[in-house]
Amino acid sequence: MRRPASVIAFLSVLAGCGGEDGPVGAVVDLAAGGSSTCARTETGVVICWGGNFNGQLGDGTTTDRPLPVRTRGIRNPVQIAVGDAHACALLETGAVFCWGRNNHGQIGDGTTDDRSGPTLVMGIDDAVQISAGSLHTCAVIADGTVMCWGSNLFGQIGDGTAEGRTTPTAVRDVEGAAEVRASTHHSCARTAGGDAFCWGNNEDGQLGYGGTEPLHSRPQQVFPLANAEGLALGEEHSCARLADQTVACWGTNARGQQGDLGLGPDGHNYSPAVVVDLTGIVELTAGSFHSCARATAGTVKCWGMNDVGQVGNGTTAPAPVPFDVAGLTEATHLAAGSHHSCALRADGAVLCWGINEHGQLGNDGVSAANQPVDTLLPP
Repeated sequence: MRRPASVIAFLSVLAGCGGEDGPVGAVVDLAAGGSSTCARTETGVVICWGGNFNGQLGDGTTTDRPLPVRTRGIRNPVQIAVGDAHACALLETGAVFCWGRNNHGQIGDGTTDDRSGPTLVMGIDDAVQISAGSLHTCAVIADGTVMCWGSNLFGQIGDGTAEGRTTPTAVRDVEGAAEVRASTHHSCARTAGGDAFCWGNNEDGQLGYGGTEPLHSRPQQVFPLANAEGLALGEEHSCARLADQTVACWGTNARGQQGDLGLGPDGHNYSPAVVVDLTGIVELTAGSFHSCARATAGTVKCWGMNDVGQVGNGTTAPAPVPFDVAGLTEATHLAAGSHHSCALRADGAVLCWGINEHGQLGNDGVSAANQPVDTLLPP
């Protein structure tokens, strides 16, 4: 049931109550995107660090932060999502708040004004999952419909047009969605039954339906794929975690981001291909040109572009197949930004690796790291 506007306004006030003082507590979840990273803690606080040029850390400033700072005005979110230069939080009520860059309406408040603090997304009060892309944002709502807003130049909103939207609009032809992922110029959704659908830019085959047409403003079914349990999207590739705990990817492999050496003559897979040497996978994430997977034992493997150490294997050499992240065990959550990666360990430590020019590793420095370094978390 949709709540009336008066109730949504009241929820907006509640979201800003509390959370500005007191202990942060242990981190329970991570999200990363672009040049920033965010974490959700056991006390209901959101902390973020890294690039903040559009206010995407939500601390009321546009100053980069090499150490975590609290996002103002968000309390007890159940999920956080980070895009290229904006971020969002999903509350238990089903309301969604976003902040940061809004030049294409990706905040969803009906404007194109940047926001340095959380702002209520209009027209959604029953979201169950969210994802932030480069210039657009998507959510799954309670009835399984997918809603998206922001830039639509490549059809990444999926409403059958190329018209940008400053408030949420329904994606066509997808029912019973359990998950949505937004990337640079494309989006994908997974149904509860394990099917996957993608829409937007397909210049590199990242929609995975077997065809080569460059753009689709309406979802195309990924084929053959019928047992997906999780999705992760890079800029020019897409991946799925499968029911048998393996991973399949599709799109370009120009930087090894598919983890598959058996590509066709043009360096693309237009349909899913299994990533080599991955078993027991329970979590999957993707940066712009690299991917990472967590296994049941808590070990992590990454593959793809590694020019700034984002694969985390102690080198900056190309990684066309999965490599172990150096020294990382007992990982419980993963997140990947554009050119960096992070993991939450069972003891509550957050470790990040890759580019660090805006402080996105959270270690009070700006030097890249080709293996995990500790994020300096507040008490």
